[in-house]
Amino acid sequence: MKVKTILIIVGIIIIGYIGINIFIDSNTEFSKTVISEASVLASDACIEMKQYDSALYFADLALKKNESDTRALERKINAYTELSDYDRALDNYDHILEVNNGELTTEMWLGKGKLHARLGQDEMFVNCYEEAIKDYSNILTKNPGDNTTLIQMGSLLGKLQRYDEALGCYDSLLGRDQENAALWIGKGDAHFYKFLKEQGKLRDLYKNMTSRKETKKDVSFNPYDCHRQAIECYKKAVELDPMCYPLVVAKILGTYEETIEGYQDILEDL
Repeated sequence: MKVKTILIIVGIIIIGYIGINIFIDSNTEFSKTVISEASVLASDACIEMKQYDSALYFADLALKKNESDTRALERKINAYTELSDYDRALDNYDHILEVNNGELTTEMWLGKGKLHARLGQDEMFVNCYEEAIKDYSNILTKNPGDNTTLIQMGSLLGKLQRYDEALGCYDSLLGRDQENAALWIGKGDAHFYKFLKEQGKLRDLYKNMTSRKETKKDVSFNPYDCHRQAIECYKKAVELDPMCYPLVVAKILGTYEETIEGYQDILEDL
């Protein structure tokens, strides 16, 4: 939407707001509803124009009429997030939780989790994402064939380093659509990041053995197999869509230097 159009809309809303206060008793339910609606619309327009302080002002106008207006609280979350004031944004998420008796939409759990991640609050970040996983699981219980939810769940499980579960999602999806390059990329990513995680375990194992903390250890994982399977998935994706090739190369080369350094450390420990 063009800025000029947005300004006109905001102007109409403000005029309407002033008129309402002059001609209507502000204590009636009708006036409260109209003012709240106008304020939320004005907040939306201000966010669109990146006028975040004004967006907060209008959201607060709506909350004066109804302190449980979750729409206004969502606008405040958006504005505070854009202003990088993550603590205040999280305060408004907590307010919505109070209003909704501890419930948030899946999108809100994800948004709240991202803010905790930006603040380095790993435990809270994981808790929020786990709540989103529960929502996805509930949806899939009712509709196992919901591919969109399966894709979202697979991606989220990967972010939580629950790679085997993520692979289960991608296997289910590929069982229905073997020709989808994006799904092969997703499955490859799950294998590849599992490889990186297991590689760290392998390095720790070598350090323990060389420091004589342990003399023998049964290796219950195979990071090299994870890497092989990741490459196979990426190759399949490129076969289906050659335009994936630069993306695949970037993913692999992006960790190449780190991998070499890791194994150099292992060799030095031996």
